[in-house]
Amino acid sequence: MLFDCLKLIASIYGELVRECIDRGYTKGEITIKMEEPGSVRTEKYISKSEASRELSSIGPEGVELVGILGVSDTRQI
Repeated sequence: MLFDCLKLIASIYGELVRECIDRGYTKGEITIKMEEPGSVRTEKYISKSEASRELSSIGPEGVELVGILGVSDTRQI
């Protein structure tokens, strides 16, 4: 049940992740721009390979989340 909830969340946020990748400076990186209190703007970065590696370390469920979020490093032709 917990994993089903994570898959649902990942499917919703997967669209945002793909948008962050598409709009980021580097195609292999997720760039998240944030505005903190006081109008301070910051950016956070994580590479697709790092996100994929961390999620894959969970096991088969993590590998499935990698696909849902679109952070796989494998390129399909």
